[in-house]
Amino acid sequence: MSHMDLGQPFLVAVKEILTARMPSVPVYLSGVTGTDDELDYPYLVAWPIPPSRFIANLAGTLVPGDCRLQLTGVGLDPSSVTAVLGRASSALVGRRPVIPGWQCGYIRETPVNQPVTENAQALTGGRSTFRSWSQYRMTADPGRTTSP
Repeated sequence: MSHMDLGQPFLVAVKEILTARMPSVPVYLSGVTGTDDELDYPYLVAWPIPPSRFIANLAGTLVPGDCRLQLTGVGLDPSSVTAVLGRASSALVGRRPVIPGWQCGYIRETPVNQPVTENAQALTGGRSTFRSWSQYRMTADPGRTTSP
């Protein structure tokens, strides 16, 4: 990864924050690993959304990144999904990740939450699971670097 990579380090930083603040909740990146029998509920899956970049000064030398991710909560009933996503929000909002090469802003939740829905395609013990998702964003400015 170069010092300008931002999307994947943001995803990893979010997983680290969630794991530290919610140690009993499994957190997966970009999909779930393991078999259905091995899964502990509820769990979270962080899905990356590619960062947006924009020029922020007339010289074109400041190119901040706008990172986003979708956090999917999966549980055995609707209340466990809303609870795990609520705990995740409390764990993330207002945190400032440390990503080498970047001066990160605070993580914020974007108001695009979705209702909990039954997922009849993902069964455990013959029962449907339930899911919903929230989205988060963080802006970051390139860190100061020195020329050789």
